[in-house]
Amino acid sequence: MNDNPKDHIVSRNEPSSLKLDYQSYDEIKKSCKRLELLYQIGKQIFEEKDVNLVFLTILGAIKKLLPIERAFIATFEHDRLIPRAVENICLPNNEENWPISKTMISNVKKGLSILTTDAKNEEEFRNAKSIVGLNIRSVICCPLGNPENTRGLIYVDNRINKGVFTKEDLYFLTALSHYAFLSIRNSEEQYDGEIAKIRDKENQEDITAHIKIVTKSPLMLELLKKAKRISETDMPVLIVGETGTGKELLAKYIHNCSRRSDNRFVPVNIAAIQKELIHSELFGHEKGAFTNAIAKRIGRFEHARKGTIFLDEVQDMPIEMQTILLRVLEEYKFERLGNNQPIKADVRIISAVLEDPESLVEKGRLRRDLYFRLNTGILRIPPLQDRTEDIPVLLDHYLNEFNCPKTFDQEAIDVLMRYSWPGNVRELIRLAEALSVFVTNKNIRKTDLPLEILQSIERNNLPGESLKQDVQNDPVFESLPDAFTRMEKEQMQKALAMTNGKDEDAIKLLAVSRSKYYEMKKRYGFTKKDRY
Repeated sequence: MNDNPKDHIVSRNEPSSLKLDYQSYDEIKKSCKRLELLYQIGKQIFEEKDVNLVFLTILGAIKKLLPIERAFIATFEHDRLIPRAVENICLPNNEENWPISKTMISNVKKGLSILTTDAKNEEEFRNAKSIVGLNIRSVICCPLGNPENTRGLIYVDNRINKGVFTKEDLYFLTALSHYAFLSIRNSEEQYDGEIAKIRDKENQEDITAHIKIVTKSPLMLELLKKAKRISETDMPVLIVGETGTGKELLAKYIHNCSRRSDNRFVPVNIAAIQKELIHSELFGHEKGAFTNAIAKRIGRFEHARKGTIFLDEVQDMPIEMQTILLRVLEEYKFERLGNNQPIKADVRIISAVLEDPESLVEKGRLRRDLYFRLNTGILRIPPLQDRTEDIPVLLDHYLNEFNCPKTFDQEAIDVLMRYSWPGNVRELIRLAEALSVFVTNKNIRKTDLPLEILQSIERNNLPGESLKQDVQNDPVFESLPDAFTRMEKEQMQKALAMTNGKDEDAIKLLAVSRSKYYEMKKRYGFTKKDRY
């Protein structure tokens, strides 16, 4: 908006007597009073966080200093006028019956302030039913905002007398509209700041409640060491793990170990966002950028400023959005929808996928160049069935979390150690929670376990008896880890030989997860060049 209100005046039917006379004592006194009022209003509305009170305060100032009969302040939303504050007027839902013509609205959208001293008899408004039918004479109408971003308008009228309003009244109302526009924007920014503080508090409470990763598994302990080393840098991280393995927990661990730990951790589940809204959710949008964009929105990347953003299930991000994410990773800049002004992305990016990323690339669900960019720091979380030593520890931990004094007897632990845990740690947590509520005895027994777990073990024909006799008959005792490693390598080699080295067929034959398969293949040195 131009700072000189004279540049925005469209005045009609003005008698020559409307010339400004700044030598008049009454005019000087009136101008001083208005300046004092503008100062007082400025102090009041710029401290106001509630935008609705800003509208009411502006309207109250107009009533004090202008000879109005009626007035209202309205904002544009979806190309419709929405009343925000009214005085002595009832505005129906149908805008056709409002005391404002399409010509006025068109001029206001261009940033023009309108003064008319006899609207009823003006040729431009003669065919406007809202003007003629209501016998409107004197009108002032000023925009809120500038031609590129007109937020709405201020309207005042008098139905009885013509020539009620002067140019000085128009200048005053236009200046007041400047205050209104700036204060509305200020109150909205304060509101966004309050929301951000609330989210900050929620995030921090969430983080402090989950920074401890409970494990005694050598695989997990080695993973945490690697995560700790990565946290000391700002490199992007890709976490690979089945559902329920704790990918977000590991991302929080990295954040808390990093130099960004005093700032926000912002988790985003890509799979839970409608595809057409992903850009707006991540990078924000300007008012009017698309249908229903009635106000500016700050995206998750801006909320995570100087902190960490966690993009879970990034394989569900549309390919065109993956292109934008790749650019952010390379240039650390992004743009809101509806605005070409780049914004610096001072944020640590951690992503996660459910299955092996190489397989996702082959399926066309993950851009190869994005994968290469994320592959600088890759962490693979083993499924729970591959770290069974953690099961008793996790069960005890979550029973304590639920303030449950119960314990598992050995037979129940043996059963749960043999269960496949398709839902991983998340499934274990839900089981511990259910048992803490429904089991009445101090000890949780095998018979207390869900029927589906017991049936699953029976279907898989997992051994339930001790191998004590077999060990005693074996002249050379082999430790369990050594026996497991030998057997795993032998089975891996057999599967590759039987499938001629075809990964997909070998995975099915071994009945292991994709991430587990590629981890084994790498660990035992089986490459595509090998002949099986």
